[in-house]
Amino acid sequence: MTKPYFTNAEKRTDDVLRFLEPNPNLPDKLLGMAHDFAVFALKILNECPRCPQRTLALNALVQAKDCAVRALLPPVPEGE
Repeated sequence: MTKPYFTNAEKRTDDVLRFLEPNPNLPDKLLGMAHDFAVFALKILNECPRCPQRTLALNALVQAKDCAVRALLPPVPEGE
C-alpha cells in the first residue's frame, strides 16, 4: 500500500481531501493524473490559510481532477 498524501488530521479539518487521495488501484495513466492533483492540493494546504476561499479552491480541484481523470478513459465504442 502506498503512503497516504494527507494525514487523518488534515482530512478531519478538510473533508474534501478524501476525494483527492489517489486510488492506488487505478491504472498507471489515471493514477499519474490523480497524483498531480493530490500534490497541488498539498501545495494549497501548505501555502493558503484555512478560509472559505481555500475550501472553494479544494472543491474546485476535486471537480477538475474528476474531469481530467475521466478524460483519460477510453471512449465508448460506437454501437454500444
